Amino acid sequence: MGALIGFLGLAGLVVAVVLLVVRFIFKKGLTYKNIGVLAGVALALFIVGLIITPSAKESFNAGREAGQQAAMEADSDKPENAQEQHQTVSPPEGPDPEDSISQKQSAWNTKDVNIESNGNISIAVRELKNSGDIKSRAENVPPATVMKSPWKYYGKIVKLTGEVGIAQDYPPGSDISKSFGGGEVGELVLVNEDLTFIDYINVGSTGDINVGDKAVVYGYPVGLVEVGNKLGGKTTQLVIVGNVVEKVTK
Repeated sequence: MGALIGFLGLAGLVVAVVLLVVRFIFKKGLTYKNIGVLAGVALALFIVGLIITPSAKESFNAGREAGQQAAMEADSDKPENAQEQHQTVSPPEGPDPEDSISQKQSAWNTKDVNIESNGNISIAVRELKNSGDIKSRAENVPPATVMKSPWKYYGKIVKLTGEVGIAQDYPPGSDISKSFGGGEVGELVLVNEDLTFIDYINVGSTGDINVGDKAVVYGYPVGLVEVGNKLGGKTTQLVIVGNVVEKVTK
């Protein structure tokens, strides 16, 4: 069914281009406004047919497990007499040790762009709890630029805009909800004008935003994910974790 919808959308786009050429050269046929409406409907059908919602549950669990595994490996590297050394050696002058621990926990994994293994989702969730008003600090960056080099934007808040292809909220108590503290969690898959796909995970409900709406999202880039689609290929999506999303009203 998804493949058929995607094919119809693609065919509609081709027809719209042909009609536009005919209108431009021969001054006949549908008006530019009608051609624009046809192209918009075709694009929406193409997006719905192409995008398949990634398994957000699996991605979040994988990211959380990666973070836990990294923490366990770090603990295993400590000498067995670490506690004894801490008791007998005077602490050095300088930054508070607790601050150093906090900084290590917040260290973004810039070497791995795969959200299922880099552990950056857990870091983003933790950062959001202490970030305050993220809108005032957001950078308006083209999604394609962030997707090209996501590690350059780890720890930064970005503002991205796109058309909603999939909208889904997850209830309190679900696996994804537990990763965010137990409340509602929303997910939007958006596509930008340059056909960059954005998988946005919102701490909280996405409200009245639905498929076909245009939305602005604010959050931390955490990496990339590849998901299969019903056309038989794979789609790479930029993953953003945030807590502010707005519907663009016309």
